[in-house]
Amino acid sequence: MAQYKFSCPACGQHFAGDFGYCGLQMTCPACQNQFIVPSPGTSAPVASATAPRAQRTTVALPAKLPLRPPQQAVAAPIAAKTSGLAVASLVCSIGSFVIIPLFIPGIICGHVAMKRIAQNPALRGRGMAKAGLIIGYVALVLSVLVVVAILVFGLSYARLHHG
Repeated sequence: MAQYKFSCPACGQHFAGDFGYCGLQMTCPACQNQFIVPSPGTSAPVASATAPRAQRTTVALPAKLPLRPPQQAVAAPIAAKTSGLAVASLVCSIGSFVIIPLFIPGIICGHVAMKRIAQNPALRGRGMAKAGLIIGYVALVLSVLVVVAILVFGLSYARLHHG
């Protein structure tokens, strides 16, 4: 599972855990400060200059979230961000009907976007990546069919008129 890294806003203690911690309230073991784990892509509060500094070792949190009483769970939504690769996949794949070789980066971006979206639940764009892949593969098949048709008709035309 992908690792998510964040720090205590009071003392700067580093933590590493999975994305399931985002939006939950936790207590820093170094300074006993309670804070809400920030979502990816949001800026976390910075420790003040007068706050005691924790050691700069990273505390690894358990892979499975410990059960927490309902009053500690905060229903803060994870700030979802659309994958730029998913958008690029769709744009390149659609653009391949104007500029033929664009289906190649469309297919590549689509596969990379699907992998990153599966690893990071804060990313959106699965439908766009899937549409980019489908359109990219359709453009690939159509391009191959056009090349085959040109070769077949070109060779048959050459045989009829030259030999």
